[in-house]
Formats: sequence, structure tokens, C-alpha cells
Amino acid sequence: MSSTLVSSEDEFSQNLINLLNLTVPIPKYNDDYSRDLKQVSSLGITLAKIPNLNNFQFQKNSNEISNNNQERQIEVFFKSIKPPLKFTHKLNCTGSSTIYKLKEDLINNLDLLKLNSISISCLKFLIKGKVINDNVFLKDLINFTNDEKKIPEISFMVIVGNNSTVSSRDTTPIPMNLEDPPIISLQQEPNTSNINNLSEELWAKIGNQVASMYNTKDTSKIMERLKKGWNSIQN
Repeated sequence: MSSTLVSSEDEFSQNLINLLNLTVPIPKYNDDYSRDLKQVSSLGITLAKIPNLNNFQFQKNSNEISNNNQERQIEVFFKSIKPPLKFTHKLNCTGSSTIYKLKEDLINNLDLLKLNSISISCLKFLIKGKVINDNVFLKDLINFTNDEKKIPEISFMVIVGNNSTVSSRDTTPIPMNLEDPPIISLQQEPNTSNINNLSEELWAKIGNQVASMYNTKDTSKIMERLKKGWNSIQN
């Protein structure tokens, strides 16, 4: 009986060894493993991505709110504290109005600006000290609430320029004409008793003043004209 048991154990062991030898080991792949497409016989069907209905509804609601804000009435307050054009004014506008349109409406509705011939380019609208560009929409400057019964408000500080004001960047110095010598400011007034006879020292000071304003080659020509004019007056 014991020999039969040993024979069965040997048979079982041999069969198990044979089975293990026939089993294909499970391959181990790296995390970035990708199979060559040449070895792929067929590709799976690409399915369309299922849309997220919640996001769609949110986007739809956002667009509706944005459109509603464009047409909502807004109370706009303007204040200028710089004389002589000091004023306060209020306009009712929509969220789709631009700053440029607000400037145009303010001029058309405020006689003070029209009487002073103030143009759109003369106006600057500020919020907390920051100048707002003309192409900005009014709705982008307001935090709207869901309460449509409450009328939104916004206030602008207005700086009014002058149409006749010329920027220093646009001015160019006018060249001085050598034919018209400038009036020279003498550092030392001559003695009135000797006004008819200017000393050489005084003429030298005048020459230095002229030389500092013109090229050296022009100094002598100007001094000759000055002396000639002075002598003609004395005679």
C-alpha cells in the first residue's frame, strides 16, 4: 500500500513539473510601454466623447446672464471737481455702452461742456485713480447681482482738458533769427552818467552773452550790428 502511495506522489509531482514547464510566464512591462503599430492587427472603434450636460447647462446660463447684463439699465454718476468746469451729473445707460459712448452722451446732455466746446478727447474717466480706456464696456466694470430689481450703479471721476491745450511733446522750439538779435539782459547796469559811452568791459560782457547763445562765427556779426545800432541812437 505504501508503494502505491509513493507511486501516486511521484506521478503527481512529475505532472506538476511538466505543467509548470508548459506555463508561459506573464510578461512585465514598463509604465511607458507601447506596442509597435505594425504588430497591431486591428484598432478599436473610437467613440465620441459623451457631453457633460451639467457644463452645457452652465455655459448656457452664463451666456444668458451675459446677454441680460448688456441690456440692463445702469445708473452712471459723473463728478468733476477741477474748476472752472466743476459738475456732477447722472445718466442712465446700458451695459453694452462703451466709455467712448458715455463721453459722447455726457457732452450731449451737459450744457456746461457744450458751451465750452469740450470734445470727447478732452475727457478722461477715472475709477480709483485709474484711467479707463474708451473701448471698455460698461458691463465689464460692474459686479452684477442676481437681483434684477436692483439697478446697478457706478461712479466716475472726470478730468476735463482744454481743446486749446497743446502738449509739450507737440511743441517745437522756434529758431532765433540772426537778423533780429535778442534783448541782452546785462548783469551790471551801466552808470547813467556814462550811458552814452559803454566801456569795452561792458561790450565784452555783451559779447560773451551773445557767444553763449549763437555759434562763434556769428558772434562778431551780431556784435557789429549791436554797436552800429547803439551808435546810431547816440548820434
